[in-house]
Parts: sequence; structure tokens; C-alpha cells
Amino acid sequence: QLSFWRDSTGNEVDLIDSGSGRQVAYEIKSGATFTTDYFKGIKVWSELSGTKKSDCHLIYGGDKKFDTSVGTVIPWRDFDLG
Repeated sequence: QLSFWRDSTGNEVDLIDSGSGRQVAYEIKSGATFTTDYFKGIKVWSELSGTKKSDCHLIYGGDKKFDTSVGTVIPWRDFDLG
């Protein structure tokens, strides 16, 4: 099951995949340069939901995959939902 999340103050997560029995969050940004602000919504959501860092992902227009304290950053070319 795919959904999104938004709170009353504007924090949001673009995509939440609940199909695997756990909730996996994805934020999607077109920018090629990573900024920590990209994880703002996921950070709030993961604190509220108790979701692990390993289930929080940022898909962006850059070309480097790396881990942060909030989740994994993935180039859109390397992203595979399946």
C-alpha cells in the first residue's frame, strides 16, 4: 500500500510504502545537490512513527549514494521500489 503523510505544520513525506509489513518512507527531490533540509519531513515522521533509519530514504537528482544520520540518500537513477 502506498500513501503520503503531512502534518498541520506542513511537514510531509512524499511516499510511504506499507506493502512489506513495515513502513518505508521516501522523500523525492529533483535537486542534484544534497541538503539536510531534504530530510526535514522524514525526520519528523520517523520520530512520531518510530521508523528506523534504515527505512528512511531520500531520492534525489544527484549521483552519489550515501547514509546520513536520518536515512539513506539514493540517486534517482539507482532507485528501485521493487
